[in-house]
Amino acid sequence: MTAHNLDSVEMLYDLGVKRVVLSRELSLEEIKHISKNTRAELEMFVHGALCISFSGQCLMSSIIGGRSGNRGRCAQPCRLEYRLNDKKAYHLSPKDLSTLEFIDKIKELGVYSLKIEGRMKRPEYVATVVSAYRAAIDGKLEKSHIKDVTQIFNRGGFTSAFMFSRQGSEMMSYKKPRNWGTYLGKVINVKGDFVKVKLDAILNEGDGVEVFDRGIGVVVSNMKKDGKVVESASYKEEVEFYFKGAKRRYSL
Repeated sequence: MTAHNLDSVEMLYDLGVKRVVLSRELSLEEIKHISKNTRAELEMFVHGALCISFSGQCLMSSIIGGRSGNRGRCAQPCRLEYRLNDKKAYHLSPKDLSTLEFIDKIKELGVYSLKIEGRMKRPEYVATVVSAYRAAIDGKLEKSHIKDVTQIFNRGGFTSAFMFSRQGSEMMSYKKPRNWGTYLGKVINVKGDFVKVKLDAILNEGDGVEVFDRGIGVVVSNMKKDGKVVESASYKEEVEFYFKGAKRRYSL
């Protein structure tokens, strides 16, 4: 319903609504003001996908995809590629919201519940993100939590949206609307269907890797280091593994 100010929250309360989910376009100061002056319980988004329109008030999905986003059936036309001034890009695709690193400020707002957007996400995503926010709320957030959340799903990093200021183009993920993952390393040699990679992060047998923005990827198997099969390799080490479709040097 895009409840974005005190008047709308109070109107809903008078109609019998006990808890109101606030619009994602609000700042922390605006949320604080509503929280101090309303009789309703408040719930706010802290992580997940953002809407290019005002939350829940987009007509693009019904026009382009035949499914109304205002009825919870968004076809996500904002994640499609568009042409603007002869330049193709994902011009309408926002990054995901993340508030992990300033959860203490949110705890001071007086809201009753924190909402993590996870529609159509995998169980692994839900478990990883919820665990990280549980740790942050308990004051036990570690760098590993942030890394895990970033790796499980991000669209070119995260944004704080409108919580502190208007972000403008910094909110957008123009290159790719899907998961970017995290940087693994650089391909230093290609021989047939095998690639040699100098790692910038830990790589384990069974991990999924892809050439960024090229649409090709594999699950790592039979990984070798110095000619010997290994199950894991780390930063600055060089490993070789099967990668069908690798024909030139790419960063993974």
